[in-house]
Amino acid sequence: MMFVGFLGCYGAIQESQCLLGTFFTCLVILFACEVAAGIWGFVNKDQIAKDVKQFYDQALQQAVVDDDANNAKAVVKTFHETLDCCGSSTLTA
Repeated sequence: MMFVGFLGCYGAIQESQCLLGTFFTCLVILFACEVAAGIWGFVNKDQIAKDVKQFYDQALQQAVVDDDANNAKAVVKTFHETLDCCGSSTLTA
């Protein structure tokens, strides 16, 4: 992304149609990739939700069992703060 931004700025400064055309092409490709990723996420939302829940359950189990699992505790804390919940099956705190 930084390279594409630099390409656009440099192309504008140099007033180069070739660089600006390349910049535009890169932007179109990146936009198409973002749209494709959004569609893929929408189509596979059930599998994604299942994978996220499985990841959370593993992190929660590791945080409870292992006192030295700082990374697992950080993941669980982030989930709780972001989603305003306190477990994997509750909707509210």
